[in-house]
Amino acid sequence: MRESAGTPELTCPLLWRVCKLNCVSARIRPADLRRRKHRAPRTRRIDLDRDAHGRVWRKTVKRADGTVETQAGFVFDTATNGVGQPASETISGTYTGWAGNSALAHSYSRSYGYDGLGRATSASTTIGGGTYTQATVLDALGRAWKAQDASGHWSKTEYGPRGFAAALCASTAADGASTCADAWQRTQATDAWGNVVREVRAGSAQIPITRSYNPLNGLQTGLCAGKTDCDLVSEMYAWDANGNLAALFIAGRACRFVLQSSAPASLMGQA
Repeated sequence: MRESAGTPELTCPLLWRVCKLNCVSARIRPADLRRRKHRAPRTRRIDLDRDAHGRVWRKTVKRADGTVETQAGFVFDTATNGVGQPASETISGTYTGWAGNSALAHSYSRSYGYDGLGRATSASTTIGGGTYTQATVLDALGRAWKAQDASGHWSKTEYGPRGFAAALCASTAADGASTCADAWQRTQATDAWGNVVREVRAGSAQIPITRSYNPLNGLQTGLCAGKTDCDLVSEMYAWDANGNLAALFIAGRACRFVLQSSAPASLMGQA
């Protein structure tokens, strides 16, 4: 955004009010905000307590009357192999609308685990009476090999001879194989830029996906997915000289993007 020609240089920043169409509808100086008579009543105050390293170890949210609504606590340095890292965190209190109802009070805590090199390998979260565990298993080269999410399920990444991720599949805590027998997704080819140009998905169903890229600038020019003639997805992309997406072709229909200096990109569909 620019000031019009001849406008003197401003000595204070402007706050821009943006409408739903991302167009500027008003400009407000901070000084104007201070002079307004009608202000919304203060409903919350947040206090942050920091340790000697500048880390927030306590966050307190207070109501307008000064009473504590919620409080979060953060502990650092005490986890095994976790010097300088977060060890645990908790949240207590009750939202104002639920005050007096102990059944709706906060019950949240989380703890972290680290390996001998100080790398994060586990987290345990307790909320609403349930405990959910996350874990990451690293291989000998320090790459994330297996991971467990909060659902309790495990996934595994298979790496190729050049160190790139080659496949992703289901796994278990006891799984020790480095390869995927039935992969959700497997990379079959990459170009000189390292872009994936061919992969298959859906395990044994073997749904192929191919991508094409401009060899001069690496921008993607096409996407095809489906077992027969791109029957799931068929897209092509065109870019302008500045690297902006200029057109998207989907199944024979073109969506062209026009960039303007005073408005966001507009989309026009053409048959």
